[in-house]
Amino acid sequence: MMIRIKPLLKLYSVRGAQNPKSQIQNLHKIQAYSTVKPISETSGSLPLETDPNIVSPVQTIKSLENSTNPIEIKLKKQLRLLPPFPEQPTENMCCSSGCETCVWVIYEASLKDYSEKAEKLRTLLEKNSLPVPPTISKESIESHISKLELLKPIIEFQKFEKLLNSK
Repeated sequence: MMIRIKPLLKLYSVRGAQNPKSQIQNLHKIQAYSTVKPISETSGSLPLETDPNIVSPVQTIKSLENSTNPIEIKLKKQLRLLPPFPEQPTENMCCSSGCETCVWVIYEASLKDYSEKAEKLRTLLEKNSLPVPPTISKESIESHISKLELLKPIIEFQKFEKLLNSK
């Protein structure tokens, strides 16, 4: 598995962060959460993972911690196997050369992988009448997939435009 280092383009809001330096120092922790939003997009409300009305995967795991039921043990294992939500690449991360290791191809593959695993987990949670975290809800994942489908023609046009400019 190839790991890419993402450039720091925006400072992200972190609950409890007092200055930009502490935000940069905590960036490696922030990227693990799919619910952290750029400062420009925050509306003063609690981030998704700290909202008391929303159940997170961690809360679901904790609720199953002392369970001896084999089904709940399987659910706990599936929750831990769920990979972090893939982060969408920015325009300047792609070189537009059409390479096999394009960040958009990697993003699409990891989004499909996450979608498949989340669907299995969501089905298990629903069958056992347990709360489904919003990060694995069908609507949330489908919205990300539809955004990717909308971006594909734009990405192809940018590749074509770069090819024309290079000639």
